[in-house]
Amino acid sequence: MKFHKILFPCLLAIIAMLVGCNAVKQAVNTISNLKNVQFKLGTANNFAVNNVNISQIHSISDIGVGDALRLTQAFANKTMPVSFNLNVLANNPNSTTTAGKKSDALISHIDWVLLIDDKETVNGSVTSPITIPGSNQTTTIPINIGLDLYKFFGNNGYADVMNLALAIGGVNGSTSRLKLKIRPTISIEGITIPYPSYITAIDKEFRGK
Repeated sequence: MKFHKILFPCLLAIIAMLVGCNAVKQAVNTISNLKNVQFKLGTANNFAVNNVNISQIHSISDIGVGDALRLTQAFANKTMPVSFNLNVLANNPNSTTTAGKKSDALISHIDWVLLIDDKETVNGSVTSPITIPGSNQTTTIPINIGLDLYKFFGNNGYADVMNLALAIGGVNGSTSRLKLKIRPTISIEGITIPYPSYITAIDKEFRGK
C-alpha cells in the first residue's frame, strides 16, 4: 500500500479532532484535488552568468571581449554565479464540481530541489499561495533560481560550465537538462499538510502522483 494512502486518512482524523467536520470535508476535497495536479518544466528566462545576460547568445565565441574577461576571471576565482527564472507549469485536470464550481487545487507553498544533469544542486520554497483552477488550464509558477555553477561543475572546466549555462539559458536553450523535485503543501484551518513525497518535474511531459 502506498504511503500517501495511509498518511492522508491519519491526517484527516487529526484534523477532525481539531477543527470539526466542515474542515474535514474541505480537507478531503483539497487533498483529492492536489493528488490530481501534474507539473512540467517550462522555460528558463533571464539567464545571467556573473551578471552577464546570456539569453541572446548562441555560443561562447559570441560573448563580447569585456564580458568574456569578466567570466574567465570569475572562473579563475572559483566562482560562477548564475541566476534565472524557471517557469513551472501546473495542470489540474479535475472535473468534479461543487455547487456548480470547478474543484480548484489550493497550495499554500511548494518546496523544491533543483537537479542539473541529475545532480542535486540548490533548494528553496515558493511561499506565496497558489490556486490551480480545476478546468484543465495550465498555471505558470515562476521560481527565481540562484546558484554557483562552479561549486557543482567547476571541475569540468570553463568551457563545459559555460556550454552548460548556454544549453539552459542561451538563445537556443531549453530545460531538458533540468529536473525539479516538487513537494506541495496545503493549509486547512491553519493546519499545514505536506505531500508525503516529491514529484519530479521534467520538460517533456506533465507528471504527478
